[in-house]
Amino acid sequence: MNYRTKIIALSCAAAALAVLYALSLALDPARRGARADLYSWLDPRDIERIASIAIILPRIAIDASDQGLEARVLVLAREGGAWIARGEDGRSLPARADRIEAFLFELARRAPYPARARGAAVHARLSLDEESAARVIISGAFGPPILDALFGQNDLLGTGIYIRRAGSSEARLGEDRFSAYIWTEEIFWHDLALFSGETRGLADLSRITLRRAGEADTVFARAGRNWETSLEIEAINSLRVDAFAHEALLSRADGFADAQGADFGDGAVIFDFFFGESVVLGFAAPDQNGRRMVSVGGRAYWISGWLYERFFPAPESFGL
Repeated sequence: MNYRTKIIALSCAAAALAVLYALSLALDPARRGARADLYSWLDPRDIERIASIAIILPRIAIDASDQGLEARVLVLAREGGAWIARGEDGRSLPARADRIEAFLFELARRAPYPARARGAAVHARLSLDEESAARVIISGAFGPPILDALFGQNDLLGTGIYIRRAGSSEARLGEDRFSAYIWTEEIFWHDLALFSGETRGLADLSRITLRRAGEADTVFARAGRNWETSLEIEAINSLRVDAFAHEALLSRADGFADAQGADFGDGAVIFDFFFGESVVLGFAAPDQNGRRMVSVGGRAYWISGWLYERFFPAPESFGL
């Protein structure tokens, strides 16, 4: 056998082995099973047409007096291009789009969710019956639900969760990436940012006015890349003003408040932007716990006494 013949024979043998190896992978029952277990609850192509997400939680009966309580329902809905949260009190409040997007991402992510059980008796044992399961119904603007799924109990390790589609007897088990979004209080979904809107950034800020009751206004005005101030200090540190403004623009409240009868005349912070908009934070007097209500853009929030003080730093904190 000459050299050329040997090369051809070895190449054919290598090709044959490669084919056999590929066939062994394709026909391996374990690998085929793993591929079959990959599952997503939501088609990523449907995300753009989602109009609402209803999260329905069962009432947990502590004693006999709790029997017959209605389920707790939270609705997240798109309105005018933004997300709102509508809870038990019926109010429509701004919702955090980033958390909604993260929840939808987890539902659309393909991951191992092997089928584990079937049948009504098993559903009750796994808290997948309609009386004890949490339910998530995702709908478009019209037509049947995009997703209607029931979320049951965790597995013995506490890291997996049993899930089934409404109307299906098949229960699947997979990593629990959903309880943090489902079994939570309504405030988890509330957008409590005092400043909203992508156009409001530090570079767009032209003037800041701090108005504390009984005191003269403190004013910071943009001068190129630096700041000028009405404070009587030797020199102003513009980087410290930037840091204060950046922190203020990222501030989040502790919760929404009922502004009925409230007086927001106990100080204000005014942010003026180059494009002509002004945002005014008006503060009410503190309550017995030191919390204050603040009014921004017609909506009222609760903030801590600590955050209120952060809006009115000591003058020396802006010096060199």
